[in-house]
Amino acid sequence: MVACKRQLIVFGGFHESARDYVYYNDVYAFNLDTFTWTKLSPSGTGPAPRSGCQMVTTPEGNIIIYGGYSKQRIKKDVDKGTLHTDTFLLKADGVDKWIWNRLSPSGVKPTPRSGFSVAMGPNNRSLLFGGVHDKEEEERIEGDFFSDIYFYDMGKNRWFPGQLKLTDEEGDRMLNLQTCRPRFLALLQLFSRSKPGADDLIQLPSSRPQCFLVCSERGKTSHITTGKASGASLLLISWQTVFQPFGRAL
Repeated sequence: MVACKRQLIVFGGFHESARDYVYYNDVYAFNLDTFTWTKLSPSGTGPAPRSGCQMVTTPEGNIIIYGGYSKQRIKKDVDKGTLHTDTFLLKADGVDKWIWNRLSPSGVKPTPRSGFSVAMGPNNRSLLFGGVHDKEEEERIEGDFFSDIYFYDMGKNRWFPGQLKLTDEEGDRMLNLQTCRPRFLALLQLFSRSKPGADDLIQLPSSRPQCFLVCSERGKTSHITTGKASGASLLLISWQTVFQPFGRAL
C-alpha cells in the first residue's frame, strides 16, 4: 500500500486458509476524502500475482512496484516459492485511468530477496534496505538476511548500491554497507587517509527482514527501525551530511 495524492493504493497480497492459498495482482484505491473503495482496472500487462512487494510514488504521481513473493503447489503438500525481481510502473493517465508499464532498470540491482523495505528520498531516488532470501527445501527452510542499502534512480531507471559518507577536516571517509555480515550486528570501520582510531566506529542495524523505512517530511532524514515493538532499534540518516549515493558520476 502507498499514499498517492488523496488516495491509498493497494496492490496484490495473499489469502491463506487451512486447505489452500491464493495470491492477488489486483489494484484498489481508497479515497481519503470520500472514504470509499474503488477497484482499478489498469490497461497493459501488470505484475504476476504476489505479496510482499514494495511501492513508492514518483513526483509525477505515478507508482513504482518492485519485487515480491509468491508460491505455487508443485505436488501434494509441497510448495515452491518464487522471489520476484521485476519492476513495474503504474502510470496515471488522466482521471481514474492507469496504465501498466514494465521497467528494465540498469546498474547494480539488489540480489533477490523479500521482506525488504523501501522509502522515497530526495533527488528522485528511492531507498531499499534489508530483506531475506529464503532457501526452501521440502522439509526445511534456511534464510540469508541482508543489511545492505540500494538506491533506485527513477529518472535514469538505474539501481546502484549505497555507501555511508562522512566529511571532516581530514577528508572524506567512505563506509561500504556491502561488508555487513548477515545475522550479526555490524560494527563497521570507516576508512580515511589517516590511521583509523577507536572513535571511527559506527553501529548499523543488524541484518533483518520486515523493518520499516520512513523519510522525513522534507526528505532529508531517513529512519530505519525494526518491525517488532520489543527491542526495536533506530538509525537516523541525514541525507545532507551523512548519506550519499555510491558512484557520484552515474
